[in-house]
Amino acid sequence: SGGGGGGGGASSGPSNTPPVINTLNATAQAVTGTGVPVRLTATATDAEGTLVDSNFIWSCLENPCGSFGANGKTTIWSSPNTSGTYTIRLSGSDGSAVTTKDLSISVQTGTGTITVN
Repeated sequence: SGGGGGGGGASSGPSNTPPVINTLNATAQAVTGTGVPVRLTATATDAEGTLVDSNFIWSCLENPCGSFGANGKTTIWSSPNTSGTYTIRLSGSDGSAVTTKDLSISVQTGTGTITVN
């Protein structure tokens, strides 16, 4: 009687290629005011075809950051109440690997002068 065949090394399965965020765009690169809506849109590809909108998460590297609408490849960001340059980050995942892309938006809040007589 023959013995069973030897078990090969562990199989790691097919390799995964991380997704690619091809474009990241905003309707404005600079805004004046608090709560100004800016539409953010992205296009992305994945070699394995496993991207879904719910795998895209928007964030900001600064605090306060303002607020984002729903996650996905398109959202609305509302500017914060503090002047500055804000780095908006989109993170996209195919379930195995994550990729990010950043864009900057400048915010200028009220800087008027008041004259008291």
